[in-house]
Amino acid sequence: APAPAAAPAAAKPVQPLFPEKPARKRGSNLAPAVVGACIAAVVVAVAAKFFLVSAGGKGEAPAAAPEKDWPLEFSFVKVEGTGENIFRYEMSMSADGVVSVSVSDLSSNRHLSKSGDGPVSDDVRNELRRAFETSGFLSLDPLYEGTPRQNTWRDVRISALYGTRAASVEVKNRAEPESFKALRERLEAFGRNELGLWAFAFGRDKLLELAREEFARGERLWAEREVRRDNVHAALRAYRSSVEYLDSLDPKPELYDMALDKAEEAERQLAAIVSDLNWKADHNASVKDWAAARQALRELLDVVPDRTDPRNKAALARLRDVEARLSK
Repeated sequence: APAPAAAPAAAKPVQPLFPEKPARKRGSNLAPAVVGACIAAVVVAVAAKFFLVSAGGKGEAPAAAPEKDWPLEFSFVKVEGTGENIFRYEMSMSADGVVSVSVSDLSSNRHLSKSGDGPVSDDVRNELRRAFETSGFLSLDPLYEGTPRQNTWRDVRISALYGTRAASVEVKNRAEPESFKALRERLEAFGRNELGLWAFAFGRDKLLELAREEFARGERLWAEREVRRDNVHAALRAYRSSVEYLDSLDPKPELYDMALDKAEEAERQLAAIVSDLNWKADHNASVKDWAAARQALRELLDVVPDRTDPRNKAALARLRDVEARLSK
């Protein structure tokens, strides 16, 4: 009689993005216990779709897509706690490229959840995938843990799935490995740029510190606005940055109103300078003094160096026209 057919080999399971963690023993310090409970409650599901083809089936199974074509999915969670506060920042990107962010800051009663209007561009997704690959993320240890400082707790975890490769790296209460730190900062910058949530990546104390630094920088630049042509523009950006850092706080500190007033003053002066230089360019062009028109437009570009600013774009287009006339 023929020998019985061998049973199909079991498919090798894919490493999960969020492996179960062993339960932490209750300690005598209340703050780490509370923060640990908060971390344990964070579950960010990243869907992984794989086709498992059993051996011995009839017909040809569809060919699997090359691994380079698999989309990147990731989750990033940062929790910082003390006896007085718990701050949690969570960001994820699904397989279809939609980004979601949630932030909780208990001491200031700030809570936010926001998702992108649609998937991020292919260029951005490819750049993020390269960031994971060049950081050597898959070769990092799954856990780096140190001893928490008194009344302080910090936990950062990044999990990612790309093709058949998956990893989760967690850093608790110690300095981050340099490659991990670089990747974490890249993801934070991506989340802020994609959803415009600069302020919500930080707690209240950090926001106040950053806002003070930006306001002080704006004051230095404003005091030296006659030294360099672009100092008014740079001061305006610093004041606006200070406002943005404080915008999510409630109640807002006095510095918020001060920065807002200074930003409005800087914007009025910048508008006046731009208007004067545009008038000079128009007047000199009308009398066909193309060299003087060119000089005015070059000064305008120095005053507004941001190439994304419509005033810069308009001046650059006019400058090209003037230079074309001078070359004839």
